Amino acid sequence: MTTDPEKLNEAIALLAHTQSQKRKSGAKRLRKLADRQAGPAILAALQKELLDPRTWSAQYQMILALGFCEYRPALPFIWELARRETEHTTLYHGLGDAIVRIGHDSASDMTPVFETIDNGRFQLINGALQAMALLRMIPSESEIIELLRIAELPAAVQAVRGYPNDPRGLRQWVAAAAAGWPRELVLEFLNRCLPSTDHQLQLAAEQSLKGRYVKWSPY
Repeated sequence: MTTDPEKLNEAIALLAHTQSQKRKSGAKRLRKLADRQAGPAILAALQKELLDPRTWSAQYQMILALGFCEYRPALPFIWELARRETEHTTLYHGLGDAIVRIGHDSASDMTPVFETIDNGRFQLINGALQAMALLRMIPSESEIIELLRIAELPAAVQAVRGYPNDPRGLRQWVAAAAAGWPRELVLEFLNRCLPSTDHQLQLAAEQSLKGRYVKWSPY
């Protein structure tokens, strides 16, 4: 599907608006358009936006837009941001998502997912797992076993969403992705997810047990 040039140019123009909410709106539009041609403009806008830590919400949307555009030249900069310290930890979630979208070469290429895992930052990992689930990626058997182990790491329970005792931890997106994975590998994990008090995790587990992908809208 070809992007309407007028819509693309209008969205790109918003990235230079004086109001951060308008710049955020432009990034959202570009995320939805997912046109690689917008990559250079989004990357330039993000680099400028990062000079003001107050506009982290616009930064987040620009990061996501780069991921959806699959703009590969942005990947080194995305990784540079992922290794920085920031008080706005939501950015790590967006960075993880973008890393997988930009870095994967096929539905079975789990390299960027495991690169975020090697980084060790749970918010980054959770973003990567989100992209993995939404892209309906299919890991190898050994990779699935490792992902199930990582999903239930006790340390992740209090780290992912920034407040204690979040019942999801890293499990939701692994449970959501498991809809297309071999049932015999994921059955016990999904059954352990079912008693959770978190509705989203329950839904992911219930539907994956039926082999159904949920149409998530996390952005």
